[in-house]
Amino acid sequence: EQEEDKSLRDMKINPDALENNPIARECLHKIVIQRPQYVAEQILSNGINVSWLYPEMPIVSNEIENRRVY
Repeated sequence: EQEEDKSLRDMKINPDALENNPIARECLHKIVIQRPQYVAEQILSNGINVSWLYPEMPIVSNEIENRRVY
């Protein structure tokens, strides 16, 4: 681990995050939602739910459960 990475981790900053990658940073855009409740209502009323946003979550949770040591 590089010294700079260690310093960032000590400050609770993930150096592996895309916003800390100079190349990726050029492609990232911050979107500020002014009315999050309204947006959430619109998303839900159009039938989009958490399984659309995070379709791999059941698979990940199954993997975690299968690896649990008792």
